[in-house]
Amino acid sequence: MLPNELELRAVIRQLHDLPFPSSETSNEDVGELHAELVEFDGYVNGLLRQVLRGETPSHPLEHDPELRSKLECARDCASTHERSKITDFLAYFDLLEHAIDVARRTRG
Repeated sequence: MLPNELELRAVIRQLHDLPFPSSETSNEDVGELHAELVEFDGYVNGLLRQVLRGETPSHPLEHDPELRSKLECARDCASTHERSKITDFLAYFDLLEHAIDVARRTRG
């Protein structure tokens, strides 16, 4: 097993061990951000599985700068309670982006 593959497996384990951020909110905008994060998580995890199987991913291994921007903007404008929730979203998003970077290195 290649060193990058070991790192990728470790990052995937981190993703699976980290509880997915809660969606409990009365704020519709935060709920929509959560839904976008769920979608991005599924997209990234599907690509990571393809890389682990030695396959060429069916879609590019790319970050989502638009979602990052939305999350950061929402965090900066949110109430204290919602800010904490969005900060959790960003922490999970950061790990997804790290996994993308490791998967890129694994593919060579």
